[in-house]
Amino acid sequence: MSFSCDPNELISNARCILQCIPPGLQIAAQTALLDLINGGPTPVNLLMANGKEYIWRVPPRMQTALHIYLLLVILEGTGRTVNELLQSASCMRCIPAGAHPPVQTYEICEWNEGGEGGLCDHPIVLDWLERLANDFQPRPSDATIQAVCDFCDALDIYGITDKMLVVNPIIPDSFLAMRYPLIYQVGNGASPFINHNFLAADLNGDGIVGEDTTKHFDTGFIPDTQWPLDTSSAGLTCYTTDYTPPVGPGVRVEVEIGCQDAASDFHISTWDTFTPDFIGRCWTTTIAPGLAMQTLAFYSLNRISNISLSAYQANSAIPFNTIGTNNALDPGPSPTISANFMAIHEVLAPGTSSRTNKRVSFMAIHEGLTASEAEDFFWAVQFLRMDLGGGWI
Repeated sequence: MSFSCDPNELISNARCILQCIPPGLQIAAQTALLDLINGGPTPVNLLMANGKEYIWRVPPRMQTALHIYLLLVILEGTGRTVNELLQSASCMRCIPAGAHPPVQTYEICEWNEGGEGGLCDHPIVLDWLERLANDFQPRPSDATIQAVCDFCDALDIYGITDKMLVVNPIIPDSFLAMRYPLIYQVGNGASPFINHNFLAADLNGDGIVGEDTTKHFDTGFIPDTQWPLDTSSAGLTCYTTDYTPPVGPGVRVEVEIGCQDAASDFHISTWDTFTPDFIGRCWTTTIAPGLAMQTLAFYSLNRISNISLSAYQANSAIPFNTIGTNNALDPGPSPTISANFMAIHEVLAPGTSSRTNKRVSFMAIHEGLTASEAEDFFWAVQFLRMDLGGGWI
């Protein structure tokens, strides 16, 4: 039997939005509705704000739905337990495990029904949206949510979701929301990334553009925290989409992601005038294949053992290919400082150098990917960027 979560049909399907009211707000919600009925001063918006729920989660047409639900609870009496109501809620099938945000639950219900919120119930996306909401950040568009959801589904299909540690799809909706990685490690990463001097004007549909003097993000991700004893697996991926030659004097290195302490290095660079070409370093091993430094593409550096480091490249015109390998024994260690995005984080003062002035449309830190996994990853990223309206070459 199908049903709709549309507020116009909530008289017969009122329990569709039961999960919009968490147990701790049941009494407050009833009081608020009674205040409204009696001409009291407590609007639903204020109630939800006081309940640490946020306005973007409460679309205007949701107001009527909330009133109907609250009235239903009052008319049915307050003696029924929350569990009883949950068990009878017709929208329960819309709620994925672990999705607790009360009002966002209503949106999830719409998503499953093909409503305004998109078509997603992926737990990674729900966690991402929850972090944005908890920090009062702008909600991404439905099209962006759908694109990110499809990307997460692709990672699941390819079997590489669990290898992803930090993933930022560089969504074009707003600079405030773009700073939040889709995937990050609690206690080993920053959400949002710590911004150093980037502005909203630096972001468009093709990604975020850097400059080689002041701008970078700190991801908060420390390789040695993730891999303190095992240095046989690690990876970095980025997608460059626009290019302006560096303007600084002398030898110039541009790093898209990375960090370097006194003993170890973990970075990916698509401009290195030492070589000059792409360069990737993982712990103490380097890959420098001698590519044309202007090449804009998907790049992925992957260590899958202590004797196997590989780098891959692809774009819409260049088929996925291996651009370099290094099979030297490398026991580590991994760096003990956090990785930057759009620059390298170094121990030496001032702590950051080799910023890139390319435009980058995707970045990720992950476990090492095999060649076939890296190729799957490329296609997932490629379709994501196409769905977002740009950012691919």
